[in-house]
Amino acid sequence: MEPLIIGALAVAALWFVVAPLRSKDPIEEIDPTRELEAKKEVALTAIIDLESERDVGKLSEEDLIELRSFYEAEALDALHRLDGVAHVCSNCGNQMEGGVCSRCGAS
Repeated sequence: MEPLIIGALAVAALWFVVAPLRSKDPIEEIDPTRELEAKKEVALTAIIDLESERDVGKLSEEDLIELRSFYEAEALDALHRLDGVAHVCSNCGNQMEGGVCSRCGAS
């Protein structure tokens, strides 16, 4: 009787562990546009933060120049790669859909 209870508990524990893996939701594909937009946003935010750090005296001008050039290169890389993936609005940087920006309406 004891081996039967242990076996039932083992099956229940296995089911509990495997259940999330059997989810019926399809695995979402990674959207390259969203990933590149995030990379661009991180780089541009870092540049703004660097300027603030310099303004309060936490970062030297030399360090600012070095770090800023790194993040500018990251942002430019993301922008160039976005151009290859999707058309980006020149007004606001949002993705163009059917030749019209879904954010600002520019064409």
